[in-house]
Amino acid sequence: MEEDDPLDMIELELDPPPLPSSAASGPTTSVISVSSTSPQPSTNRTESNHQFASATNSKASSVRTTRSTTPSSLQASAIPTVPTRSKISRNSPLRSIESVVQSNGIDKPFTTCYVYDERMLMHKEMDRFSDDHPEAPARISATFEKLKAEGLIARMKKIPVKEVGWEEVSLVHTRKLWEEVEGFAQFTEDDVFRTLDLYKAVSLYVVPETSLCARISCGGVIETALTVMDPMNSVRNAFAVVRPPGHHSEPQTPSGFCFFNNVAVAARVVQEKYGKIRTVIIDWDVHHGNGTQRAFYTDDSILYVSLHRYDNGSFYPGSPEGGMEWCGEGKGEGLNVNIPWNGIMGDSDYVIAFERVVMPILREFVPEIIFVSAGFDAARGDPLGGFDVTPAGYASILSLLCTLANGKVVVALEGGYNPPTVAECAAACTQTLLGDPPPMLSKLQPSISAEQTLYEVAKVQSKYWRLLVPGHKPPKDSFEGMTGSISELPEIISSHRREWLSEKYGMVPLPLSQTQLAKVYDGLVHTTMNVFRSIDTLVLFVHDIGNLSVEDSGPMGNVELPSSYLIDCSNEIINWSLDQSALGLGQGGECGVIDISLPLQYPISLKYGLAYSSPKVAKQSYKSLLQHVWDHVVEIGQAKNVVMIGHGVGCTALTSLISSSAVESRTKAVVQVYGMNEVLKIVDDPQKKTWYAESSYRLAPQSHPFFELTRKAANRIGKVNRSDESEPVMVLHRALGEIRSFVGERLHPSQSRDGYT
Repeated sequence: MEEDDPLDMIELELDPPPLPSSAASGPTTSVISVSSTSPQPSTNRTESNHQFASATNSKASSVRTTRSTTPSSLQASAIPTVPTRSKISRNSPLRSIESVVQSNGIDKPFTTCYVYDERMLMHKEMDRFSDDHPEAPARISATFEKLKAEGLIARMKKIPVKEVGWEEVSLVHTRKLWEEVEGFAQFTEDDVFRTLDLYKAVSLYVVPETSLCARISCGGVIETALTVMDPMNSVRNAFAVVRPPGHHSEPQTPSGFCFFNNVAVAARVVQEKYGKIRTVIIDWDVHHGNGTQRAFYTDDSILYVSLHRYDNGSFYPGSPEGGMEWCGEGKGEGLNVNIPWNGIMGDSDYVIAFERVVMPILREFVPEIIFVSAGFDAARGDPLGGFDVTPAGYASILSLLCTLANGKVVVALEGGYNPPTVAECAAACTQTLLGDPPPMLSKLQPSISAEQTLYEVAKVQSKYWRLLVPGHKPPKDSFEGMTGSISELPEIISSHRREWLSEKYGMVPLPLSQTQLAKVYDGLVHTTMNVFRSIDTLVLFVHDIGNLSVEDSGPMGNVELPSSYLIDCSNEIINWSLDQSALGLGQGGECGVIDISLPLQYPISLKYGLAYSSPKVAKQSYKSLLQHVWDHVVEIGQAKNVVMIGHGVGCTALTSLISSSAVESRTKAVVQVYGMNEVLKIVDDPQKKTWYAESSYRLAPQSHPFFELTRKAANRIGKVNRSDESEPVMVLHRALGEIRSFVGERLHPSQSRDGYT
């Protein structure tokens, strides 16, 4: 006869853990026994929240005073509620007893927990004011469904959600911010409309349900963190599938889709309960976490590390505080690490950044818990980030973090605006938390820009961290002291292009009369000599100046041919534009060309200054340049027909020009070939939209985020053809035949459209 298990002395009823679908019809017993009553830290979050709730207005406090109360807005919906109180008190030793996974007849303690609450889906734009906002409910619903479909949910312990209260929020935010967010619950539809532009200015939208969703989101991260820190259970890491995100919310101001700074508040709550433990926050969202940085900038117990797209301060949130020289202040000096990327980055750049900079710092800091502000908007295909990190890349860097802090890692969702991509990345990270090996990456080949950034960051931070060494110098610094000239690569490309256009086509630089435009675009606008004469057709070709993609093809360091794709494509476009027979002009016909190169991710040279200070300013700058060229060259010239061709960021510039100027009467064809840049809609003018629909041909790579949009969102933008090519660099080259046929048909409607599909 088997001896009685001492743990059978006490029986408690709990909700059974989620099981795989294959086990749904099997037994679902959930009897858990304990025999010890070890003391727990004394902070009682639930009771303290009740105490503070009474100080708020009656309607909002009725929701907070008893956390299981369902707000009226929720009662009317079909979304089920999740219990906010378990039968075991937070501070009871019994609440830490492990549920078990009952699969294949083996009982196994959970080592990973998660939080998800369908009520967070209620934070969404009102239909009346809908603008297809990227911070949409599908971000978390698609993620949860993916985790469930992959069998990952069944392997994790679900943590009940408790809404955050003022006492916890006050550890990071001001009372004013708390009352502002709580006040949304009182909003009528008129209030939403009245404040629409006010909140849009700080990248927010609000609805009455926003208050509840923000409390659940922040409370969910707190719950997972406290579960990971609880010494009475075997859970060592967690994934919080939450929204709205939090890392842009500053102590006094919500912004950037964020209301409460979820991770910052959770980190403080953990420290309140377990003492001032050494805490790390890794923020790999593509945007700098300005709110988190400000919350802990002078703190000596929390190390904040952010890897983000910076573009010399132009990328959102567009503040110099994301620069590498911002290292903390006072007691917090040396505990703020910014890795600001300039240019497009991928797996290799991120993994190398962790190996060279992040991990040496973390090993020296010796964290006791690690939070990850896991934005997946640096992922390939994200419509806002524009980076190229894959799910395997995220899993790889997370696996490195899991080797520290005794594995105590809390991953909380931040950004990421392509729901299928977010789901894939979240699944890869969840598998890593569960102990599955991350997918293999190919050979790591960081970009030159990444090498430069990592060297500079290491140089700045090495005075605070003895384990951090800058490593080898980047190429340019290696040649300091030479008597020869040192030129920036973009300037070399620009100079070569000027010579090439002059020698081959007799094109000349167009003087720009506006001083501000001349500073940025001088030498980037070229024309044939006939643009002011009475010619048949004028081709306006607007494109990126070029992105050099260098690949090492062997020990000799040869450069692969795709690196010269833009010059080749430009050559073919200009050759065709100046070919009378190709345009069907006949004997004596004449065509002119205006070629405009636009800077994309860098100033062309230091002598030009910064080309732009933010994405919005960049678009305005492009628009000003094209408007200037249209007014001072195209309008004054006597060309009968105009053909516009845009490539890459040139498509953005052409869209701005078309939306703001009367170009329809002379422009017969508009061709826009996108890279991975945003596809913009034409201004809401019915006549102009009709003309544009008939006169334009748009093409994007197979993997462009446009093709992931909802039908409604896509219809608002208009038709975009999908290329068979997935690599943006090849789309224009492959589409030249289609472009020729389309333009020929527009210039000569009576002729056949042979070759155009």
